[in-house]
Amino acid sequence: FRHFPYVNPDAPRGGRISYALQGTFDSLNPFIVQGAGARGMFDAQIGNTVFETLMARSRDEVFSLYPLLAESIETDDDRSFVEFTLNPAARFSDGQPVTSEDVIFSMELLREKARPNFQNWIKVVEKMEKVGERGVRFTFNKDANRESPLLLAQLPILPKHAIDRETFDKSSLKPMIGSGAYIIDSVRPGELIVLKRNPDYWGKDLPSRRGFDNYDEIRITYIRDDNTMFEAFK
Repeated sequence: FRHFPYVNPDAPRGGRISYALQGTFDSLNPFIVQGAGARGMFDAQIGNTVFETLMARSRDEVFSLYPLLAESIETDDDRSFVEFTLNPAARFSDGQPVTSEDVIFSMELLREKARPNFQNWIKVVEKMEKVGERGVRFTFNKDANRESPLLLAQLPILPKHAIDRETFDKSSLKPMIGSGAYIIDSVRPGELIVLKRNPDYWGKDLPSRRGFDNYDEIRITYIRDDNTMFEAFK
């Protein structure tokens, strides 16, 4: 398919969009329990701007997924396993390729140190193994269900070469590297995050990404008070 039916593949690009969120943040890691993680980088409302998943969700279907970091997916009728084959073009924002080792590293790291919902999705995996040059196979245990392959496909894939496993579960304001269409441009702790569109984004021509990621800049401003937020909007 060329693109999702609800996007304009020829949408103009440029400009800036500003979001206001109530509260504050003290961490740029949105995947852990400790601290108040900043939103907007892996976010249902604003989008998975910085971090990507193996497959992309279609917003006009109940739970259907399409290729993103993975170019294909295989499973059996019982869904006792799922095997993803990575797109050879997939790259992190520092230019390094997304590999099978990154996928396995991410799943192991999230199972050990991420928020409980991520941990629970991965705990149903009995075995993780690399298959060929670009494949990863997950074999499920008896606690898995028919949604398990879909849930794994919605977990963030992180760069093994750029993450300290030992300190991953500690709050940090150090920008993290992802494979998404945006990179973290600037941060005012507790107040503001500015994301800039990556001109070298690897996936801009994928059918599942065409028509998205049109803003040059995304600004996310944190405001503690409802009234102040409304005044800023005015």
